[in-house]
Amino acid sequence: MNDQSLRNFFNFDENDLSANRSQRITEKQTRKLAADQKTSRIAGIGCSLVLFAIALLFGLVLVIIAVFAFLNGKILEGLAALFGALVWVLVWGGVGIFIIRQIFSSNWTKAPLKSVTGPVNIQMVKKHVGRHSDTITVYELHVSGKEFDIKPEAAAYFVQGNIYTLYFVETYDGSDAKILSLEWISKG
Repeated sequence: MNDQSLRNFFNFDENDLSANRSQRITEKQTRKLAADQKTSRIAGIGCSLVLFAIALLFGLVLVIIAVFAFLNGKILEGLAALFGALVWVLVWGGVGIFIIRQIFSSNWTKAPLKSVTGPVNIQMVKKHVGRHSDTITVYELHVSGKEFDIKPEAAAYFVQGNIYTLYFVETYDGSDAKILSLEWISKG
């Protein structure tokens, strides 16, 4: 696939690529990273609020059950319900707090620009999610030991084994990366 197709798909231009070659991120790329980050944060906050609501709602139900148990002289059942409420709120509230910490701990706009050069290897991977062994299919782009999650249609823009340089930013722990620009170097 030609360079222009890659540029169109990954939404960068010659100015972006030139700046990235010089280890700089353009203002346009910074705005896009900020917009992506804002969208992720809104979604993360929404998920966290749902988890907090679940924690509080079911915690409240268990407290009400405990009160009725105490009123009926069932002390052990009341204590069990209170303990259940405490555990429920701590677990689901903790998950919500974890999500919020994760989304606010990564700042794409302050992440340093990195690059990797090497032959590309695109793999379709089935991953298990949830407790019911549900599987999802994801596409991974591997370049010199670095892994990027890509959209399925992105696979058509690469020639397996050809050498590319990718310019990207990643989270502080390296668990997620965003490609800002890339270029074909040579046939593999």
